[in-house]
Amino acid sequence: MERFSIKQVSHHLKISKDTLRYYDKLGLVRPMRGENNYRYYTQQNIFDLQYIQVFTFTGFSLSEISHLFQLMRACDIANFPLMLQLLKGKREDLAKRMTVFQSMIDYIDEAEEAMHSKTSMADMVKIDALVAKMFNELTKMKEEMK
Repeated sequence: MERFSIKQVSHHLKISKDTLRYYDKLGLVRPMRGENNYRYYTQQNIFDLQYIQVFTFTGFSLSEISHLFQLMRACDIANFPLMLQLLKGKREDLAKRMTVFQSMIDYIDEAEEAMHSKTSMADMVKIDALVAKMFNELTKMKEEMK
């Protein structure tokens, strides 16, 4: 079985050694220990770390990832509905975020247009209104996600 040092994994996956140690402490990834007590990672550990990177990027908390890993590691088909429920819940959150991101893109486009055609301070009021609109959308999204 091939094994990789913490330095190799850190370099390959662009994850700091401190973060790798933290994931080990949380039990998200369980590298083997050598006779020297150094951490050695397997290919499965690397897959787990890739899952963690993807899931955290898409908004999963480490506790949610831990829960998913517990369900996955149990290798029990009865866990599939629970896993699906967690994934679908995150999908809804991502859809809401996509809406906010699209609003932000629209805001930038409108602000750019207002700045290019700026003829008076009244145009700055338009930009202020756009920011207020964005703020209201973000606030609403945060409330819905609670």
